Amino acid sequence: MVYKGLLVSLNEGIGKEAKELLLLLAMDNDKRAEWYTSDGSLRFAGLIVAGLVRAKAGWSAAMPGDGRRVLYPWPGQYRVELTERGNALVAAWKAGDPEALRVAQALIQP
Repeated sequence: MVYKGLLVSLNEGIGKEAKELLLLLAMDNDKRAEWYTSDGSLRFAGLIVAGLVRAKAGWSAAMPGDGRRVLYPWPGQYRVELTERGNALVAAWKAGDPEALRVAQALIQP
């Protein structure tokens, strides 16, 4: 019963799609994509604004003819990951701890 109450609370607070995206990002890196295209990263916009997720522009390495390694921006590629707040919210939800969920949700209030 506690789990169902937590699920309802989380769905009302951030919505079903946002919950699914948070759970996706909480998966091990080898089980999900780390890099997203520009349009794919837009699905995380609400979570980014809420401070639960961050998106970082991609970088790539190049080796010019002289052997130096040079980093340059990789347009259209973003690494999407949970923030500390996002991790706290997902951990509280998975643990089924109502108090931890309240604390985690308080972290994201404007």
